Amino acid sequence: MVLEFDAIVVGGGVVGTSVTFQLAKSGKKVLMLERGEIGGQASSAASGTLDSHFPELGRGFMEKSMNTFFDVADEIEDITGIDVEVERSGELILSFDEKSSDDYFHMSEKCQDSCCESEWLTTSQVHNLEPEVSDDVLGAIYRPNTSRVNNQRLSEAFSKASLFYGSLVQNGSEVIRIDNSSTGTIKVITRSDTLYSSQLVVCAGAWTPSLLSSLNIDIPVRPVKGQNLNLIPDFQKVQTVIKGNSGVIVPRNDGSVMAGVTQENKGFDNRVTAGGIKSIMNEITSLMPALGNAKFNWSISGLRPAASDGLPIIDFIPNSDRIIVATGHYMWGIFLSPITGVIVDQMLATGKNSIINALTLGRDTLTK
Repeated sequence: MVLEFDAIVVGGGVVGTSVTFQLAKSGKKVLMLERGEIGGQASSAASGTLDSHFPELGRGFMEKSMNTFFDVADEIEDITGIDVEVERSGELILSFDEKSSDDYFHMSEKCQDSCCESEWLTTSQVHNLEPEVSDDVLGAIYRPNTSRVNNQRLSEAFSKASLFYGSLVQNGSEVIRIDNSSTGTIKVITRSDTLYSSQLVVCAGAWTPSLLSSLNIDIPVRPVKGQNLNLIPDFQKVQTVIKGNSGVIVPRNDGSVMAGVTQENKGFDNRVTAGGIKSIMNEITSLMPALGNAKFNWSISGLRPAASDGLPIIDFIPNSDRIIVATGHYMWGIFLSPITGVIVDQMLATGKNSIINALTLGRDTLTK
């Protein structure tokens, strides 16, 4: 039996499931291939902060991304009944020394657009908002528009919403080779099938470079390991996303918090480690000491795809208007997943690269 599709999406993380949803919604016959479980890698290991403060991509793009996130989240919740827990919780970026306090104060004065609207809070104002923050805090930037999401549910919701529109989803289906030598047809070979498609989107995160090596395409993306913990505090519910120099505390609707997150260049080593847990606990207890008495609930680790300049890549591969690579989202994969799906759908419909230059393979800041 010959299996043919309008589009095949390789990768079932939050970006791949978002792309699959948008393509299926547009009426394409879509197959999504995931080597493991849906959302089983970096998508589940994230903290779930929707951070729109990304100056390199511009105010207009980030505003559109935020609006798209809320619209699409409502849409997939209506279709699937899965509550992805999108909440506008606000964010505190804590300061513990005079220099950073001065820097943060001036930063808050300059940043007043809708994406990163902020104000400086004094120590007493911080404690009024979050009483368990360390007594050593000197103040904080408060961003009221920062939101959060239950990222463990997001990939599942995207995947099930795509099924509603007729997509096919295969877990445990590892792609071993891509053949683009035939005019008009792309051959995708897995360990069990040979599949054919008119269009292909590779959203395989840190594994994207190895997948595209068969096409002699060099994608400068590497894995960055991120470990995260889920803790259950023994005090009143945390309401606000709390950040320090390297730690982040993200509340969940069930009263637990996500605590993380490490950034480790360990290749494809995806283990949760004692050292990683220790590093996270040292950082978050400096922000909120009472979390030292929290109940340990679970831990997770994922490999985030990072391009050489830290920006995502959403582009056609060279000399093709049928194969798109969407990877390198690094710490912004959750937030940018809905807009990425919309962009890819538009690109495949028009055959044109409709995105800003900062996301293309040919940008000057992207080094091999």
